[in-house]
Amino acid sequence: MKSCGNYLFVFVFIGIALLSLGLGVANYFQEKSIFAAYEPATATVTQWIPDPNYGTADYCPVYAYATKQGDARSYTGDDCETKPNPNTIGSQTEDIYYDPQNPYSSVETRGWLGSEGSGLILGIVGFLFFNVIALIMGTLIFFVNRKMKQ
Repeated sequence: MKSCGNYLFVFVFIGIALLSLGLGVANYFQEKSIFAAYEPATATVTQWIPDPNYGTADYCPVYAYATKQGDARSYTGDDCETKPNPNTIGSQTEDIYYDPQNPYSSVETRGWLGSEGSGLILGIVGFLFFNVIALIMGTLIFFVNRKMKQ
């Protein structure tokens, strides 16, 4: 019976792993519903500005786009670079989605590394990490219990 208590930590880590995966999948479907309601647009780099985060020497792109109604909007991208290429101004574009009910809200990007997939990726990484920890702990407990019985 004592060995069952030892394995409790293993089950806790498996539970955390499953919770991570479940939250990642839930986030993915939440993002899918957001993209269904948002309007697509193409944003173009208009300038590079110093990173608003204090203490970094990066420059962040400022993107401009037009809403479906023709209103001009802009936002600062988070793909900051140390030495940006000035040739990207006017030529580098990004496909974005904005909330037509509130065009001043933040924009979203699709894809695995955009808003759509980042939560799912973190969920999968958490699932794998906590399962590996559970596997290591379970193996160690198994061999310690086996050694003690001898």
